[in-house]
Amino acid sequence: MDGVPGKDADSRPETGFDDSINLLIADVEACLPAAGDDREAQLQREVFRERCNQALALAKRLGRAAEQERMLLDGDAYRARHALMLSRDFFWRRARR
Repeated sequence: MDGVPGKDADSRPETGFDDSINLLIADVEACLPAAGDDREAQLQREVFRERCNQALALAKRLGRAAEQERMLLDGDAYRARHALMLSRDFFWRRARR
């Protein structure tokens, strides 16, 4: 994954959350070159990178979490996935212009 720090450094087992996050990140990265370089696209790239970092940190926590903590983190996982979907939608629309 280009530009996503620490993604390949972890050797934890992947979860379903990891899989969906990796797919969303790959979808967005495929659209980045076609999104343009205007101010809005640059800000959205920055937001996307922060969302990636947050989602990957959450995936790491989920991998180490006990069952009770995992249940508490499910809401965070939903919000992280939704935030990445917002980035994906922005860049897909931009790439199709």
